[in-house]
Amino acid sequence: VAGNITTGCVTAISGTYTIDPMLPTGGTNFASFTDVATELNNCGVSGPVVFNIAAGTYTETLSLGEMLGVSATNTVTFNGGNSDDVILTYSSTTDTATIFLNGSDYITFKNMTIANTGTVDAWGVLLTNLADFVTIDSCVIDMPYTSTTDVVGIVSTASISSATTAGNNANYLTISNNLIKGGDIGVRLTGGTTSITADTGNVITNNIFRGQDDHAIDIDGEANFIISYNDIDSLLNASGDAIYLVDVDDFEVYNNTIVSPDYGLYINDANDGIGTLQRTKVYNNMVVTTGTYGIYLNDIEEVDAFHNSVTGNPAFSINDQNNVDIRNNIMFSYNDHAFYSFDALGTGDVIDYNVYYSGTAIPFDIGPDDFTSLADWITDDPSQNANSAYEEPVFLSANDLHVLNSAAADNTADISVGVTLDIDGEVRSVTTPDIGADEFVSISGDLAIVNVEFNRNDPCLTNMDTISVYVKRSIGALDLSVTPISVSYTVNGPVNSSGTLTANTGTLTQGDTIELQAYNVDLS
Repeated sequence: VAGNITTGCVTAISGTYTIDPMLPTGGTNFASFTDVATELNNCGVSGPVVFNIAAGTYTETLSLGEMLGVSATNTVTFNGGNSDDVILTYSSTTDTATIFLNGSDYITFKNMTIANTGTVDAWGVLLTNLADFVTIDSCVIDMPYTSTTDVVGIVSTASISSATTAGNNANYLTISNNLIKGGDIGVRLTGGTTSITADTGNVITNNIFRGQDDHAIDIDGEANFIISYNDIDSLLNASGDAIYLVDVDDFEVYNNTIVSPDYGLYINDANDGIGTLQRTKVYNNMVVTTGTYGIYLNDIEEVDAFHNSVTGNPAFSINDQNNVDIRNNIMFSYNDHAFYSFDALGTGDVIDYNVYYSGTAIPFDIGPDDFTSLADWITDDPSQNANSAYEEPVFLSANDLHVLNSAAADNTADISVGVTLDIDGEVRSVTTPDIGADEFVSISGDLAIVNVEFNRNDPCLTNMDTISVYVKRSIGALDLSVTPISVSYTVNGPVNSSGTLTANTGTLTQGDTIELQAYNVDLS
């Protein structure tokens, strides 16, 4: 049957357009994201396209499929200018994404807020069916703070109703410079079940994750990906994990700062029997866990773990490993093992140039054997830890593993691992780098005024008041008879005065605070 089909398209679009609901759709403006989707899905593009979005809140969805004409040259960009000014939001009842990309390629979203207020199968951005070369940059991904399953900020999956359906869903996805808030999971990427169908080339870098319930980053069935420079904190669930990776190959995890209530970095089934093309690298990460494992590597092959600073319970654990290389790490546990290997170490495993510390009597558990000291472990297995040390390092704080003082970690790392920058981008020494994520200069002592109090004798200030100054010793012990502490104060007011408080007896040990007092001070 012969006939004509009318698409409503005069020509594919190219150039710069606006999305502004104050103007009608026509010419170079679109009144809504829905109108943009109709144009792109029906007509495609003939050159690069940029949509500059007018300030405002848009309560709608953007659903795109495979678009004619898109390519590495003919890209599509949605630019909000400022994530505070442009908000695309939708209240999902079920199975709805605020932005749905079904096979859509070469799209960039930047400088906008993408929100979904739904609590059942609600997605901020959902990618499926080979949605490749997508970039989400400098955006706010705003999801409900919820424990409900399948509420995810950015997800790749083969199902609109589940975040975990395997398939070749999204490749060469870049998620960068975003604030990702809330959700059961912040970013969940689900690839295929084989190396052929695994998603590849995805990058998650320089994002801030806050308020996720279950996982900040969750990846399954992916290869050749990078997770780097992310700041993960404030997970809501006591069992929440920061980075959770399963069935992954040929990847890098580096320069991430993690504070997690449960697993900090969990990797299961990595490079397992695939004949990896390159060794996986895990380096320059600061990992703090208040619950269980800091770094946990299970069923892994060909993995290098270099220059990580980790606290956890235990700090660093491996299981069912083959050819792992663990060097230049700080492993610190308050109440469990510093290093724990479920299995005996193999001939291809390298464990050396690490600094260990545990607050328990058994800092090491290797296969069937427990060791109460590093010396005992080395005696049992002289092939490992010839250059390792056991010492309690002094960190900036419990949640900030920048090193203030550690003789064992200072200038003692193995230079051959090739990590030339630290977590802050500082150049490591080419001859005597430091162990851990932080290239540091040890300081022998440190004092800080942590509080000042004015103690009144009357409700009003008088000429007989007391000043209390509290000074804390952060590093090492200080003999006050040899090195007194002096604090000077000045009172400016109707009556000016000044004085000096001195402590010159006793010893101020590491972590202790001393109170210095001045009496009969005129504060009237």
